[in-house]
Amino acid sequence: MSLKQIKSKIRGVGKTMQVTKAMEAVSAAKMRKSQEKAFSVRPYSVAAFKMLKRIKSSLRENHPFLTERDSGKYLAIVIVSDRGLAGSLNNGVLRKVSAFFSSGQIERSDCEIISIGKKATEYFSKRGYAIVHHADAKTDYPDLNEVNGIVDKVAELYRGGLYKEVFVAYPNFISTFEQEPVLHRVFPISENEVEKIISDIVPAKGKYSEMFKETRAINGENSVYTCEPDEKAVLDFLLPYLGKVILYHALLETKASEFSARMVAMKNAGDKALEISKELKSKFNKARQGAITREVSEITSGIESVKA
Repeated sequence: MSLKQIKSKIRGVGKTMQVTKAMEAVSAAKMRKSQEKAFSVRPYSVAAFKMLKRIKSSLRENHPFLTERDSGKYLAIVIVSDRGLAGSLNNGVLRKVSAFFSSGQIERSDCEIISIGKKATEYFSKRGYAIVHHADAKTDYPDLNEVNGIVDKVAELYRGGLYKEVFVAYPNFISTFEQEPVLHRVFPISENEVEKIISDIVPAKGKYSEMFKETRAINGENSVYTCEPDEKAVLDFLLPYLGKVILYHALLETKASEFSARMVAMKNAGDKALEISKELKSKFNKARQGAITREVSEITSGIESVKA
């Protein structure tokens, strides 16, 4: 490889380093903002959950959103990112949903998918799953209004008996360097599932873990509620709303995980580019030294020839 080619490669690697460093900084800022948005939803989630526990204890009959079923289809709401450069983040979620359907010996005809994110749409379309709705995940900071239509439609179909169980799958943010693909049940609503989702809003590690440590506990004394017109009417509104909170939380977790994974991927790419740059510079110096040595040798040989 000539000196000119090596210099061209060094310049190319340097430009790559500039891009990866910029993307790392942008992803870090977006990750922090996504975490803060997730924290802002938590008080409403806790209040709705406590209200659910209190009203459920006085409910005189089973509610459709709280009752297990023996028949119906399975619906998975799969949330991944639209863009790449985030390592294996998306693949982990997609494989988890596929493994869940396979391990349960569920017929493919009994499975339906709502895909949020282009990668999920492509993945399940190729494998022959029925995609009843799909949406892009281009918004960096999702709004609760984005999930209202989806949950309202799903709740209506679930109430009508079409689905046996409804799940949501997404990458859960644990720490800057760790994201875990999770699968939670949305309908029928389970207290254990909701409690775990709410508890997971605060990350296990990092600055925000210490800052919001006191907000982890969600159990407390139950307040006494007077429900008008009755408990069932309140649950008819409360339970779909809780489903919206779960899905909105999943969107925020996905975004925080995406930015975190991209930040780490860009940092690794930048470190690798720096390593390659050092190797190329060393190679360039050796090649240049060799060229100088050859020139000196040729000059010396020429002088000796003249003398002879």
